[in-house]
Amino acid sequence: MSYSGTVRCSHCRMSGHNKAGCPRHKEQIERLRANDPNDYRVHAHDEKTARRQASVQNRRCSYCNGQGHTRAGCQLKKGAMAQFAKRNAVYRKNVLDALVKHGVGPGAMIIHTNYWKETNTYLVLGVDWGSINMHNPSWPALNVVKTKFIRNIPGGTRGFVLPGQRAYQHLTEKVEIAVPTSEIRILSTVPADYLNGKLGLKDIFRDKESDLYNIKDYYGDWDEPLDVSKFSIDLPE
Repeated sequence: MSYSGTVRCSHCRMSGHNKAGCPRHKEQIERLRANDPNDYRVHAHDEKTARRQASVQNRRCSYCNGQGHTRAGCQLKKGAMAQFAKRNAVYRKNVLDALVKHGVGPGAMIIHTNYWKETNTYLVLGVDWGSINMHNPSWPALNVVKTKFIRNIPGGTRGFVLPGQRAYQHLTEKVEIAVPTSEIRILSTVPADYLNGKLGLKDIFRDKESDLYNIKDYYGDWDEPLDVSKFSIDLPE
């Protein structure tokens, strides 16, 4: 593979494939085989192909623990991701509706009072749309900064939780939306793949700390495929 990330064949020097998948190399081997089946180059090619095929058969998928494939080609994983995206799209629509309803988005201001009665005012800088998913609804997807740190935004930002159906009444701490933002401003920042559930989908299933990384359960068994219906698509009250 070149520095640009493009695969280049060591036989024909063309890009887009390697020697194992090179059509010119295969044609050359078949011509040699027709002329002399005992040609050492034919034997070398056949032995290498056999080793490669044996290696594939011995592979074990890190998602389903099945043999003969990797997680990249795992059909069970692809099916789980498709089901997750479809259901997560409904959840994301509910989240977006709540953000618009309460005016929580870029430019909004939130007043937060913590357990010790300390009050801080935050400016919402943006939304991490790709991190919004039904598997982890409490993830702090709002990017905010304390208003007193606005002049030094890189050093004062933090994550903040998303609103529920009734703004922030579901939290034990007091949160007030002091200055809501407009619907147009919120919608203008929504990426194309957000509402179809595909935005950030690969990252969700790639996270090794997540229970979505594979289908192994708490007891170490691999026989239960992902059931996406266990994830709620409703927002907290």
